[in-house]
Amino acid sequence: NDLNKIGIELSPWSSHGQLTGLKGKSQKDINDIARSNWEGEMQKRKDYLLKYNINLLTYTDSKLQDINEVWNEIKHFLVPATFNEQLQFYIINDRVNI
Repeated sequence: NDLNKIGIELSPWSSHGQLTGLKGKSQKDINDIARSNWEGEMQKRKDYLLKYNINLLTYTDSKLQDINEVWNEIKHFLVPATFNEQLQFYIINDRVNI
């Protein structure tokens, strides 16, 4: 097919959201730390996707509750739209059949 790429990200909050060292911090400070971490992660992801021209489907906690639904959504991306035929190497075939 046309070699388009699609990324599939299973992205529960726990993979991005762990915060440490929060003792004594205000809720505003915690939110600022969380936002900064999230923005950093999303910028890295965006840079990678743009570099390799990849479209992305992201599944977060609420969607991951029903993994069968997730699978049903993504499985058609895992099968090529067309199948290439095996190239025939007639020269080799001629040599082997001699």
